[in-house]
Amino acid sequence: MVSYGDSRLFLQYTMVKKEANGHIFTFYDSVEDLPVTQFHKYSRYLLVESGIGDTIQDIDKHITNIINFLGDTRKAQQELLNLRHCLYVVATEQDIHNKATLCLVRDVDGKRWDDFSDSGLQTLYEMVIDASQKELNELASSIRNAIDENLLQYFPYVFEDASQKNYTDLLRQKAMFQIMAIVKGEDNKDKIKDVNQKIFAMQNPKGFIGQESEEVRFDKQFEDMCLLMAKEFGGGIKQYTTMEFYTAFERLTKQYNEVKKFKNKRR
Repeated sequence: MVSYGDSRLFLQYTMVKKEANGHIFTFYDSVEDLPVTQFHKYSRYLLVESGIGDTIQDIDKHITNIINFLGDTRKAQQELLNLRHCLYVVATEQDIHNKATLCLVRDVDGKRWDDFSDSGLQTLYEMVIDASQKELNELASSIRNAIDENLLQYFPYVFEDASQKNYTDLLRQKAMFQIMAIVKGEDNKDKIKDVNQKIFAMQNPKGFIGQESEEVRFDKQFEDMCLLMAKEFGGGIKQYTTMEFYTAFERLTKQYNEVKKFKNKRR
């Protein structure tokens, strides 16, 4: 709260509330309050959602990728394994998309929810299962967009991926060539083909099975970050909010870069 004479300005984030199946859910929509362990769980689900997927559309995407990767045996084989994984996820109705959103729950019926184990998320999922997919998609979109905007606002150098920006630029180029072909009748087939080749060259399907899976790598990376930060800032790193965690991470990175720059000058 900031006070100016008799007037008072309250700075407060309003959390998102959703009623479903007789329960009221409150969701975090700001990194200032979101515990970093919940954010890590949420990010882990997003990783699987983007790499494997859980819908018929994701199955189609894998098939398209396999066809486009036929000239690269390693990529085609990995995408085939991811297709198999996706088929299993769809067949067993795991609904990764909505469970990712549920990782951002703060409380249920006014009581703090702390169980984000697989069984805890399944319990949450069963509480919202009767809500329509449209409602859940709208909820996910509003919360995820708020979190994404927060992260890019406060930590652009951590969460703004240069390769993703290049990928987006290529998609924009492809769209422009397609629009110009329709509006002005331009023959852009070769240009679109060239952009498509660049897009698929950037794609590198990741593995999600075994000891070297992306999920294992992601968890180990988080644990390594916590250990490094604990040495500098003391224990309790996993009790930080997402804002506190990445502020400390940026500070540690800045210190490392300054030391590295100093050592390079002395050589």
